[in-house]
Amino acid sequence: SDAPSVTASQEVCEGSTIADLSADVQWYAEAEGGMALSGDTVLEAGVYYAGLTSNGCDSPRAMVEINFTVVSAPEGDATQEIFISSGETATVSDIVVSGSNIVWYATEADALAGTNPLSADTELVSGATYYAVAFENGCASTPFAVTIEIFLSLNDMLFGSFNYYPNPVVDVLNIS
Repeated sequence: SDAPSVTASQEVCEGSTIADLSADVQWYAEAEGGMALSGDTVLEAGVYYAGLTSNGCDSPRAMVEINFTVVSAPEGDATQEIFISSGETATVSDIVVSGSNIVWYATEADALAGTNPLSADTELVSGATYYAVAFENGCASTPFAVTIEIFLSLNDMLFGSFNYYPNPVVDVLNIS
């Protein structure tokens, strides 16, 4: 029989396995002989061979070069201060990082699994850590953690409306 028809060069995400390649063929590390690779074999950049077995006969193997799409993690300050005005809330869209197609997650586990992404209008919690993942060609970066501190803008502080007494102070200062 003929060698299987497969794309001679394939781009996969870093960390992909044999199971992420075409399931219609068997994959080998050698051009001839050797055992078929199991689906959980983690791919390395380089050459693999695709073959078919039909009625106990093996086809010639087709050579396939595997390349990786490596996505750079987002970059930015790992701790960010966000200043808001009275009555406003800080949201995910206020966090500043660089990278392409950023998706935010509330936990590292969600970021690694790609589950439960946060919307841009999700309200932030001061002191919490959020995780940014960049996506490119269907591949994800490693998560980048950002801890948020939220502060009320100084423009909203009404310092002139404070009352204090006694003046001069001896032991206790009363502020209202």
